[in-house]
Amino acid sequence: MFTVDTGLRPVLWALLLLSILIVRPADARIIVESKPAWQGAGTEMPHHHSSDGDATLRPELKPQLFRVSRVDLQTGCLAIAIYYEARGESEVGQIAVAQVILNRVESRKYPSSICNVVYQNAHRRNRCQFSFACDGRAEDPRNRRAWLKAVSLARAVRCGVACVSGPHGEPPLARLGATMRRVSHYHATYVAPGWSRRLQRTGRIGQHIFYVSARVWS
Repeated sequence: MFTVDTGLRPVLWALLLLSILIVRPADARIIVESKPAWQGAGTEMPHHHSSDGDATLRPELKPQLFRVSRVDLQTGCLAIAIYYEARGESEVGQIAVAQVILNRVESRKYPSSICNVVYQNAHRRNRCQFSFACDGRAEDPRNRRAWLKAVSLARAVRCGVACVSGPHGEPPLARLGATMRRVSHYHATYVAPGWSRRLQRTGRIGQHIFYVSARVWS
């Protein structure tokens, strides 16, 4: 029969306890899935202006992707939204989607940073403002060309007048009409959400219909 020297028992118990306390991290796996275009940025709900102090802690964010693309956190969030919401749209259509996000940042009814606007209610399945943020799929852009375009446009939109270049010779947001520069909501042409009846329709660009909410600017 195997016996243990009584002098070694404290050591063995200590090793056993240590093995229990050590927590091994689960294997990290990245699931890459394509994402469909969303129905739009809607859901009329009040939201007090909040800080973005927790933005870097959000599990939805992709800091590694942003580092590789050489963009800061807020620009990266805007690029992600442009990519998943409007990568199949014209450049003006993509600018309009970006305008919705920036207008919400300026509103007291929404969070005060781009990332927190984009990922508002992301923890609630199918209750977020932009569906890609809460559909349970990984956010890993497959279309490199579309992603680089989204990043470039996000940079230009945030930079504004200081980055005027190209054939248009004007800041991206200036390409929208005065009414379109106040848009706060939009949805795809193939859906008719109930909240759209309470808002002022401003126009259609590509497959998106845009609206202005008086509440956003109150």
